[in-house]
Amino acid sequence: MHSVEFLQAVNGEETSSVDGKFLHSKYNPLREAQTFVSSIQCTYKPSSILILEPGLSYCGRFLKERFPDAKLYALHYTKDFLKNDSVWDRVFFPDSDIFFSLGEEELCSCLTLSWPPSDKIFTEESSIVWKNVKEAVLKARDVLYTRSYFSKRWLKNSIIFAARIKNPLVIKKRGKCDIIIAASGPSLKSSIPFIKKFRESFFLISLSSALMPLVKNGIMPDLVLSSDGGYWAKRHLDFAGLNLSEPTGLKFALCCEGAFPARILEKNQVLPLAYPDSLGRNFLEAAGIKDFEAQRNGTVSGTAAIFALNLTEGNVYFCGLDQAATKGFQHCQPNALEELNCAKDFRLSTKESRTSSSRFNSDGSLKIYREWFSSQGGDFSTRVKRLSDNYDFAFGLGKIQDVNWQYFEQKQCRGDFPLIEKAEIDGKAARRNEKIKECLDSLCESQAVQKELFPLEKILYGRSLDEYKKAKILNEISKKTRDFLRQAKRIF
Repeated sequence: MHSVEFLQAVNGEETSSVDGKFLHSKYNPLREAQTFVSSIQCTYKPSSILILEPGLSYCGRFLKERFPDAKLYALHYTKDFLKNDSVWDRVFFPDSDIFFSLGEEELCSCLTLSWPPSDKIFTEESSIVWKNVKEAVLKARDVLYTRSYFSKRWLKNSIIFAARIKNPLVIKKRGKCDIIIAASGPSLKSSIPFIKKFRESFFLISLSSALMPLVKNGIMPDLVLSSDGGYWAKRHLDFAGLNLSEPTGLKFALCCEGAFPARILEKNQVLPLAYPDSLGRNFLEAAGIKDFEAQRNGTVSGTAAIFALNLTEGNVYFCGLDQAATKGFQHCQPNALEELNCAKDFRLSTKESRTSSSRFNSDGSLKIYREWFSSQGGDFSTRVKRLSDNYDFAFGLGKIQDVNWQYFEQKQCRGDFPLIEKAEIDGKAARRNEKIKECLDSLCESQAVQKELFPLEKILYGRSLDEYKKAKILNEISKKTRDFLRQAKRIF
């Protein structure tokens, strides 16, 4: 704990010291803050400013004068200075998740500063927070690159979804039934006998990667959920023994941005999922199709957890939610991708080298997913539980409780399952497609679609202080939008 003392400066203003060292000038704190702000060198237009431990916040008023359009954020190392925080738009602390709080777009145009004396006084805290800020910015950069690369694919997926879905569903919350979500971690194997034993007492949602081990063990889920827009997610829904060319009785909950075999939309009943910020909702609305709102998340398990919580007042149990790299296979077997990959193994590129590489390459993303689950509190951490047959997990998930099947048997609730019903849809595909094309034309003229398709360019435009460069960026965005519009219309 640091010892904070409030004193009077020579000019009569309030000043302070921490552990006997002055955090602000003992002569003229206000002028010191003004000098600090005037010395800031910034070659771009920041959308926000994050300052680390500004103490009595004297610099806030001068930051507002110099950067009138920027949001102002402070991160405190101690709670002793909260009385002076009215100048800030938001206040953080060392345990705050900066990435989830600000998001990738704002982080990539945020100017991060620190009050100079704070780095010398709060040495340990400053080192940790600067490291965390750096990691958040690098993560934001990676997310933006991913969005920039995949955004056009996701939007095209949404168009295909709205144009080809034949049997849409609606789902309604009912009662307090237990919901089990099957993820594909190795621990799922320990739960399969119990899933079969208690199958009639819960509503079962299978993530796409867990569908194959369930089906191969004779377990048919009530709903198969997939939200990933990547190629590999599509492979999980297209494997030997699951004939999607004919109706299978399986019902799917699919995100309109996702990737999956198109024949699922034609042969199977599908609950359309859409994120609140997804442009795909516009195409569904144009086609007269009602969607169920889902929450965007870095992992499909996070999206599935919130989806399930919205369907019941009871508990949501995860099987196979390991969130950790393991020796050997990273997924419960059999696995659709493993069947695909093992066909390529040979003497100079063995299965052992492939699985070892997968283990180490997946550790970074699994840590991020693990931290997200661990950061959840409130109703989420109370009702979501990780279920296994006493599996020895490598990591805990914060306040989320690990339970076994004996616990489930004692606590299970046999309430009504969520009600899944067939939705009405315009039977004339040609008329729906015309409405979708009209919607596409309208969207491509909007700022929203340009921001979605070209996030990097929009951020560069917002950061630029050069009018010539801004005009050049706008022309480039306009050209890319026209090119995308031509490509998208080929879908029809």
